[in-house]
Amino acid sequence: MVEDLGPKKFARVGREYFERIERSAGTRKAIVAALRAVGYSVSEQAVGAWVRGESEPDLAVTAWLGERFGVSFDEVVLGRRFQDAISDQLQDQAKRIQDLETTQDHLLAWAMSDSKFVEAIRRRDERRREEAAG
Repeated sequence: MVEDLGPKKFARVGREYFERIERSAGTRKAIVAALRAVGYSVSEQAVGAWVRGESEPDLAVTAWLGERFGVSFDEVVLGRRFQDAISDQLQDQAKRIQDLETTQDHLLAWAMSDSKFVEAIRRRDERRREEAAG
């Protein structure tokens, strides 16, 4: 579950997001240059206000900057806990699959050690072949 983003939390998330973009870009000038290259008129002061959390650009610019500089807004909002939870779930599922495969192997080994079972399977397979042929 995602925690509630009140005004203070949202401002902190926005600052962190734009700080990460700034670190990825290297400088605010690089951010301005990237935006101007795609026709968005922006000043270095405006970018500074975004980084300080004093204002924010429209959503399309926010998304474009994240994609351009490799910063995930979800990762900033949800944090490492979300990624760790997904990783833990995947590890749990892998363990369950491994346990099921081990159980299946044990059941098969047990069944194959029972000569009556093996004979019944042989007869069933023979009957199926005859039905398919005839």
